[in-house]
Amino acid sequence: MLLGWDEVHLEGGHAPTRFDLGQVAPDHPVLRIHFSYHQGILNTRGLEATGLLDAGADPPGGLRGRTRSGELDGAVLERCFGHAEGIARRALAARDRDVQPALMLEQGDAILEVGVPPNFDFLAFRNLLDAGVRAAGSSDAPCASFDVLASIDFAVRRELPSGTPLFPEQALSVSEAVDLYTRGAAAVLGMAGEIGQLTPGSRADAVVLDGDLLELAPEQLRGVSVLSTLAGGYELRADAWEAGARPRGERLDV
Repeated sequence: MLLGWDEVHLEGGHAPTRFDLGQVAPDHPVLRIHFSYHQGILNTRGLEATGLLDAGADPPGGLRGRTRSGELDGAVLERCFGHAEGIARRALAARDRDVQPALMLEQGDAILEVGVPPNFDFLAFRNLLDAGVRAAGSSDAPCASFDVLASIDFAVRRELPSGTPLFPEQALSVSEAVDLYTRGAAAVLGMAGEIGQLTPGSRADAVVLDGDLLELAPEQLRGVSVLSTLAGGYELRADAWEAGARPRGERLDV
């Protein structure tokens, strides 16, 4: 698995194809990931390994590139790319990965309506953790929501805004979901021990809640609110926000 190519910087300005990859790696599956992280290129062995060499129709929400003659050229986009990446990471026993529970707050019900193809993993948090992957919670903010508490709630209960469950077998425990946004995120960023925990020597950045997530039942998570945020030596209380205002907060003397 190779990360970060951009056709603009390649000779001729064209994306590679499975035939190009096959010249340098004919015997092993290869996935080259585009810098946008929405597409990639598989060689022929990669298409075989991911079950995407079938000449049938593309799955809903996914797309495979084709030559002018209609032959698959190895390009995989969106859901096809996500499927291929998931298989590649498991095969490599990947250590780190970012995950986006927040995505379901806006798109989950629409995705269910379109349908998820058989044998496709989708936000398979449980599978990732069981495979030894260290995960960090993230989002496409500011293009999408980044409500951490709602994201933790979804990761634990796997319940969409409509109330419909989405692959509940992929649910995490509350402590595992909190880890996505604390110690797990710090580890993925290479900042373990510096952020993501309140211990001597680490940054004193924290969010103060009106309930202990680790002591609450899963169905109570949605009722938790933020009271205050501590960052960079400043405290910003939730009640300090006013319409149209972005207060800096008060300096803490510690």
